[in-house]
Amino acid sequence: MTERNPYVNIAEKIYLRLLAICYFVGGVCHLLDVLSLRLNFHHMDLTWKVWIVTLLIADFAASLGLWFQMKWGVWLFLSIAFAQLIAYSGVLDTPRNELFLIGFHGITVMVYFLLRLRRSGQS
Repeated sequence: MTERNPYVNIAEKIYLRLLAICYFVGGVCHLLDVLSLRLNFHHMDLTWKVWIVTLLIADFAASLGLWFQMKWGVWLFLSIAFAQLIAYSGVLDTPRNELFLIGFHGITVMVYFLLRLRRSGQS
């Protein structure tokens, strides 16, 4: 008989809350982009405008879902992370270096799955 570690579930909940804060900050950054306070949104091509507005909406939605620990919040987080990993790994012609975002999303996804594996090993 294996004993369940109560800290595994707590660690995952804390991690989801930290991710929620990160995605909220991401949404704020994209809002600043749309307002041309961070990037020059008005001079971007249509592909980039659609991408930024999509991320603006998705990041704020994911932050809510992650904060309230909803399954759809986790799915949205994973969808955003994988979409950005694919886009910034060469699919989109980026106007700047996105290595930070590639690293951030790669690490957050790996940590999430490690916490899930740890929890499933406790069952």
